[in-house]
This record gives sequence, structure tokens and C-alpha cells, in this order.
Amino acid sequence: MQNYIYMIENFKRYFVVYIFIIFSILSISCVFLFIKQIEYNSSIKTFNAETQRRKNAIQEHLVKNLNTLKLIQSYINNDKTINRREFSKFVTPVIESDQNIQAIEWIPVVWNQERSEYEEKARKEGLIDFNFKEYDINGNIIKANSRDYYYPVYYLEPIKSNEKVLGFDISKYSFAKNNLNRVVERFGFAVASGLKLIQDTTEYGLVVYMPVYIEKLKDGLYNSNLYGFVTGVYKASSLIKHVMCEFDDAYPIQVIDITDRLHSKTLYSSYPQGYILNTINQNSYL
Repeated sequence: MQNYIYMIENFKRYFVVYIFIIFSILSISCVFLFIKQIEYNSSIKTFNAETQRRKNAIQEHLVKNLNTLKLIQSYINNDKTINRREFSKFVTPVIESDQNIQAIEWIPVVWNQERSEYEEKARKEGLIDFNFKEYDINGNIIKANSRDYYYPVYYLEPIKSNEKVLGFDISKYSFAKNNLNRVVERFGFAVASGLKLIQDTTEYGLVVYMPVYIEKLKDGLYNSNLYGFVTGVYKASSLIKHVMCEFDDAYPIQVIDITDRLHSKTLYSSYPQGYILNTINQNSYL
């Protein structure tokens, strides 16, 4: 009993001290958490700003390439008799000036009754084994089956390392069947991303389609009768990496194609040494 009374008296004697200690601990903890929150918010703000800078740089680079393709689009619009040699002569300097371009293509709309004429003309131009091609259900490249029309890759630069693409009919792709014409009519061009490159099936590609129409109407306008597409093919990782070289590597980068939200594709990723995923602003992507 005496011990109990002694403990009560001792507690009363040092009550203020205990309260002070507890209050001090709570105050220090609150200040610590407040400072950490400020640091975290600052990190988030800086991270988002750096993300936006890189996003803007990629967009500016893409716009630059769109303008390049528009020059080729205008050239073919004004001269639809362009042949393979002239196409090569015109686009080769463009490719040499931008190493990010995987290929530039001319894809005409070819109706079934015109197919043999196009194939024979290409063979006379030196492409001895040229024919319209497609993938079979097993992913093998075969001679294209008969259909109403084709979108074959007819002119192509550079041919070296891209030979297997010549004659490939893109009309079989789901995006071409479902969206391509609708998008180009609405926006003047279309971009297909997250596509496996025919040249390198381990890489995703970014393909820009610029339409060319059959005839020009008054005031510089064209009718809606599609003649074909000028396309620029880019290896997504190379194009993005080229832009990222302008920045330091202190920040993690993920460029994700979410066109199909059920099957998103990572086009490019880069992390600083020692970086741990999902530690900061894990939902901030380019």
C-alpha cells in the first residue's frame, strides 16, 4: 500500500514534466511529418514539371516530323505520276536528316482489278519477287488473298533492312479497317502507335498516315476520293530516346500507349540507377 501511495505522489510531483515530454514528442513528430509532407509535395511538383517538360519535347519533335511528311504529301498531291526513282530521290535527304525515321512509304489504294498491273510494274522496276503480302493466322508472311481493295506498301525508303515490308497490305490491320479513313477525314492525318514493326517484331512502332486525294477542287481543297497515304514509320523507343537525350537522367520515364486500356503497351522506359518503382507519383506517365 505504501508503495502505491509513493507511486501516486511521485506521479503528481513529475506530472508537469511528463506532460511536457509528451507534448514535446508530439510537437516534434508533427513538425517532422509537416516537413516531410512539404518535401513530398515539392518532389511531386518538381516531378510533374519535369514530366511535362519531357512530354512537350516529345510532342514538339512529333510535330516537326509531321511537317516533314506534309512536304512529301504536298509533293505527291501535285504530281501523282511520281515514279519509284523520283520518290527515292525526294525522300532520301529527309531520312538522312533524321535518323529516327525507320522508313517513309507510299501506300496507294489499289483495287482488285488493278492488282496485277501494280505487281507487274514493280517487277519491271527491278523488284523481281514483288507481290502483295499479308500475315496468315500463324503470323507467317504469305501472298495476299483476293479482296476488293488493298493498301500495299508500294514505294519505300530506305529499302535496305526494310525489304520484307514492300508489298505488305495494311488493309488487313484492324486499325486500317475500323479507324484509318475516319480519322484522316476528321483530322487530316492519323497516328497508329503500339504496333509491332514488320521490320523488327521486338519493337513497337509509331506510324503517321498522311492522306493523298485523287483530284484538287477549287480553293486548294481536295475531294474525298482517297488516292493513298504517305506514311512515316518510327521506332518508338529510338524516337523517344532521341528526345530524352536532351535531359538529365535523374527522373524515371515511362511512355505508355493506352489506346487500348485493356492492353496498354510500354513504348519506352528509363530509370535512374537505384530507383525503386512505385515510390513517387506512380501515376505520372508521359
